[in-house]
Amino acid sequence: MKKTIFVSMFFVGFALSCANNQGAMQPSDTGSETDTCTCSTDQECQAQAQECMTGVCKCTCSFFPSAKGTVCDDKKADTDPDTCDGNGKCTGIKLSCGDHKCSATQENCLSCPQDCACQEGDRCLDGVCEKLPSCNDNVCQKGENCASCPADCPCDPGTVCFKVKGECLDCANYCKKAKKDCGVAENGCNCGACQNGKTCNALGKCQDSSLCGNGTCEATEDCAGCPQDCACPKGEACIPGKNGAQAQCQDCTKVCADNNRECGSIFSCDCGGCSVCHHCYQGKCVGKQSCLCYNKECGTIEGFDCGKCADDEECIMNTCMKGCKELCSGKECGWSGTGDDACFCGFCDGCTQCDSLSNKCVPAATNDDNEPNNMPDKATEITGETGSINTSLYPSGDDDWYRMHINNNSSILFKLSGLASDKDYDLVECLKCDNGVTKGDNNLGEDKGVYKIDPLITGAVCYASINLAGEDEMLRVIPKCDPMGGTYYIGVLWGTDATDCGSAYTLEWSH
Repeated sequence: MKKTIFVSMFFVGFALSCANNQGAMQPSDTGSETDTCTCSTDQECQAQAQECMTGVCKCTCSFFPSAKGTVCDDKKADTDPDTCDGNGKCTGIKLSCGDHKCSATQENCLSCPQDCACQEGDRCLDGVCEKLPSCNDNVCQKGENCASCPADCPCDPGTVCFKVKGECLDCANYCKKAKKDCGVAENGCNCGACQNGKTCNALGKCQDSSLCGNGTCEATEDCAGCPQDCACPKGEACIPGKNGAQAQCQDCTKVCADNNRECGSIFSCDCGGCSVCHHCYQGKCVGKQSCLCYNKECGTIEGFDCGKCADDEECIMNTCMKGCKELCSGKECGWSGTGDDACFCGFCDGCTQCDSLSNKCVPAATNDDNEPNNMPDKATEITGETGSINTSLYPSGDDDWYRMHINNNSSILFKLSGLASDKDYDLVECLKCDNGVTKGDNNLGEDKGVYKIDPLITGAVCYASINLAGEDEMLRVIPKCDPMGGTYYIGVLWGTDATDCGSAYTLEWSH
């Protein structure tokens, strides 16, 4: 564009106006020059400007590149954010799920959970993170009912809560669904009286009064009709018979297996809990992507995509690495190199472990004097303000649990160290107050590999340290028990890979 030339001259009898691009002036018939400006405001010019150009009115419109970083739109759906480059061009950063950047316009917790994971205590609903329903907030929300939160979802007058389904029913329908033929239920519903001399048992069933309650389980009685005489032993549950057959006591292990349950409860049987980074949903342990992919850059874990590496990198141990072929030459296992340039060269087979000096597989450590301590209720007692234990996890599938009682709200720091470089153990710390509601915070945070997990112990608050293979793990849970006093449960848990067994470790604790 040519510069616009402004000329100011004085001629008797003429009032001159702006010159045109060639400097020509045209007098009017009335003795004054015609105004040849093509704009009057900057807004008029900006309306004509292209993306990343700024328009300014100086009699005619002038255009120049917008400042670098000015927000723009490159009209491409797969880029975000879009900004001007300072030379008049709009450029955008290409979106990639797994690049650890959550685009507010193109990604959400549903389409890309690894970049846009919801915070702990929130859930992803139709791509939006929402707070989980909170009982006792006087609002009956989705996911709450009269059984799970009676304070927010009370039943209307004339109805009672059928807790199995969490629905409000009148007494007639309640007795029918609860399969009660007689007696007054715990919620006050009268389900009728027995006829022909029979009496109502504790389950609301009519039975021969001369038999049940005499202390002997007669041939005509079963665990359902007369639990006081035919009660199932510990570890078994009463399973109703089919097609009129008598109910039978069955071992809970078989009950859980027959009903395809790996966690939760059914028919009063406890089918167990789930491991770190999993929660129980409809009897199955389901992985939580934000936890499974935590501290991971790439790869797939239990079907969850944890990200992808650049073309010149390899995904090794869920970490993007370069030049590992050379670093791992002649080495069987463990880490090779230092710092950001280190590479992981592989796991040892079976229960052998990697020697960190030679990067060769050697016989596993098998010392464990604390067995059986595979479950929290079998935990080994530990005491003292400071202390340590040197032992190992062996064989495959072995877990070690420890228990420490505290009388105040001072915290203990637990540290897991001494692992073989190819072993990936998790350190778990659960706190359960002696009385009242358990509250406790972890002060190390996710930058130290600490992640809050679903309780592995009923009524407890639990955290896990889930760093990479061979790395030390540390946890400190600060108790908030009122009144003071509680129990720490500390778990050294093997990973999901059978090769994680066989490493020695040291568990230390101190104030």
